[in-house]
Amino acid sequence: MIKQNDGGITPPPVEDGKLNAIEGYFVPAGYPQPEIGDTMRLRTMDSNGNEQIDERLLITAGNQTTWARDLANQVNTQHAGKWAVGVWDNAANEYRFDDSNIHANRVWSAEKDSAFALSTLKPIDPPPPVEPPVDPELPEGAWDKSATYVENDVVTHNDKTWKAGWWNQNEEPGVSNVWKRVLTDGEVPEVGVWSASAEYNTNDVVTHDNAEWKAAWWTKGEEPGTTGEWGVWRKL
Repeated sequence: MIKQNDGGITPPPVEDGKLNAIEGYFVPAGYPQPEIGDTMRLRTMDSNGNEQIDERLLITAGNQTTWARDLANQVNTQHAGKWAVGVWDNAANEYRFDDSNIHANRVWSAEKDSAFALSTLKPIDPPPPVEPPVDPELPEGAWDKSATYVENDVVTHNDKTWKAGWWNQNEEPGVSNVWKRVLTDGEVPEVGVWSASAEYNTNDVVTHDNAEWKAAWWTKGEEPGTTGEWGVWRKL
């Protein structure tokens, strides 16, 4: 042991051949052969279950038959002195991977009561392609109170053309403010006498006090000539 300046004791390093064999074999008999595209994974845990190493190897056509040795070499190279995979060779005084019998190889740890797990990770299938949304079939023709309409749907009702401002159902054009009049080419806005109880849509024209007024947006009960310069009614 090495005594530190603060009085603490540092245990000596683990000598070759003195690692602890973990119960079980690195590749147990009957372990299924991985397929190209799989990933072989070796995880080790200490006596408290804390993960110590996580080594992975992607299976290719070039290493499909040698993956066990290649994965063991990763561990032996990167974690020498603490972890090893193989068998102890007294003559060579080292741990080496036994190619002649891969089921004889063990996993070795500097700590007692460690554990390991070998697993095969299958590639994750890519998610199916996302189909672009299909616009709903827009209703055409005369307005139908049982149909549903979305923004910009166009219908005819009472010999007039109307465009929907948003989704609606059973909202009658000319009655509900969801619908706006659409003037066809050459069509002149109807001129009627303004009524306080009537609803008016954008571009509706009325007469009031011997003048004609055009609505800038939907309105009801707002008297032309009283809403001011920036009000709903514009004098023609």
